[in-house]
Amino acid sequence: MAFPPDPAETFPRLGVVAYLSRHGPVVAHSLRALDILRSYPDYESCMPSLSYAELAIDWDFSPSSFPRDPITNPLLLTQEEIAAEWDPWELAALVGGSAQDLAALAAAVGQAQRDVHDVDRVLEDTRRKLLVEKYKIDSDWDMYKLREVFTEAQADVGRLMGRLANLRSELREKRQVVEDFRPRWNI
Repeated sequence: MAFPPDPAETFPRLGVVAYLSRHGPVVAHSLRALDILRSYPDYESCMPSLSYAELAIDWDFSPSSFPRDPITNPLLLTQEEIAAEWDPWELAALVGGSAQDLAALAAAVGQAQRDVHDVDRVLEDTRRKLLVEKYKIDSDWDMYKLREVFTEAQADVGRLMGRLANLRSELREKRQVVEDFRPRWNI
């Protein structure tokens, strides 16, 4: 099993420039030095010093340029691999590729939820038909059997009234969420 490289081993050979608001740019030539600079209260950001060859690399991890299926094979890196990466342009491209993966995965999840909802509707229609069949009157029932069946029917009516109230409440809440998002997302 190959272990991801240690961030100290992959540290850029030209160092990393840390930007401090009071002291300006300071070059860190080791991970330990960078960690010390990052602990300063005026630390703002850092960027690696890259060679011309490293700067010439055009990173693109979108599914169109990096052939893969974002549903079955999204970009997945371990936390250690991410920590060992020092090229900000590659990281930015990885973020862009992951954003496209997220969009494809969210669409697939939405479609799967719609499919499950469609199957649930078929099952609920079947249950409703069976529930009505359950209470068809049999001419052989005596008064006690009729009372028993009526008691069951009343319990089912109460259960369904509660379920209907819960669903209506859930629908109101979800409609409010949609209304809250309309101005932000133009939907």
